[in-house]
Amino acid sequence: MKKKVFVSGCYDLLHSGHVEFFQQASRYGDLYVGIGS
Repeated sequence: MKKKVFVSGCYDLLHSGHVEFFQQASRYGDLYVGIGS
């Protein structure tokens, strides 16, 4: 069973740094992203 990985933040201006962060986080399991607005 894969682990669940949850990250949250305010990604109003999504950029390549965010994408890299998501890609690295997803290496640890199934990625779930919470978005604050």
